[in-house]
Amino acid sequence: MMRRLKRLGIALLGVLAGFLAGSVLLVKPAGAQTFQQVIDDINSKITTNGQQAITGAILNGVLIEMMTYTQGVAFGGCVGGQLLSAASTNATIIKGGPGTLCAITWLNTTNTLMDIRLYDTPSTPNCGSASGLVANFVAQGNTINPGATIVLGGAGLVFATGIGMCVTGGNANNDTTPAVTGLNINYSFR
Repeated sequence: MMRRLKRLGIALLGVLAGFLAGSVLLVKPAGAQTFQQVIDDINSKITTNGQQAITGAILNGVLIEMMTYTQGVAFGGCVGGQLLSAASTNATIIKGGPGTLCAITWLNTTNTLMDIRLYDTPSTPNCGSASGLVANFVAQGNTINPGATIVLGGAGLVFATGIGMCVTGGNANNDTTPAVTGLNINYSFR
């Protein structure tokens, strides 16, 4: 019994060290518990703000996949953000380094046409220049077509230096006409 507890203790220490490092190699002590029991036992001792610390995929009693999770750390996926237009060019930096735009959605609550431009830039874009321009979307007034969603596929739209955005009142690649308030933009990126 003492030997079994010692082996389980060593496995738990290995899991704790791996958990803190972000990865785990779990070795089930011979003749001890099932992997699921080991995972459940570890989760009863190691949690992050009440969240499950470890998951595992078990097939026919054999651990085939294991993943640790750390509170506040995103694994894959996209992060959301939003911009509510103001009476300006709305020059905005979404991400100040290389990234991927996953999707963009807008709803125009006004009758005014507005222009949404995306730039590959590490800093706030110059809305009066077409330099770094990647995409240009026209947001029609709400009486014509109030909104749209552009899903950029599994790979998304890649930006090598950063993701910038301008929202202006005219449809041109270098327009600086101030937009009006009332264009709601939601986007996701990674």
